[in-house]
Amino acid sequence: MKKIYLVLLFALISGLSNTVKAQTMVTIYQYYNATHHKHFYTNNLNELGPNGSGGFVYQGSIGQLSSNFNNTAVYRFVNPSTGAHYYTTHGNTYPAGFQLEGVLGYYQGSPAYPTIPVYEFYSSTNSDYYYSQSQTDLSGYILNGISFYVY
Repeated sequence: MKKIYLVLLFALISGLSNTVKAQTMVTIYQYYNATHHKHFYTNNLNELGPNGSGGFVYQGSIGQLSSNFNNTAVYRFVNPSTGAHYYTTHGNTYPAGFQLEGVLGYYQGSPAYPTIPVYEFYSSTNSDYYYSQSQTDLSGYILNGISFYVY
């Protein structure tokens, strides 16, 4: 009987050591282009620089995501015709005309402490998606609900 308990305890400890991994966090940077009325989010500050580029102005961070592949992915899509970007946890569900650019980062699959919801807003006038930790509407945008979670 002792052997069974030891084997079970070893299996449990081995399994936990494989699932507990150091999480490297990546900051999600927000930019806005007032000329084209487009928001842009990236985990790479060098993509547009700390001051922005191409008409995009850096607005700050909306939180952090993990680089741990075992969590829920946040996908980044682009519409090459409009320049709009779309972010979702559903890699197979996105608006028409959008193409996958990659993964922005990862978070634990369900809302849990210390994650914070990120709300998605859409402006049909500007064909632009805006993401925020606040549920307060941005003028001209409609709240679509929670898109993903950040730390």
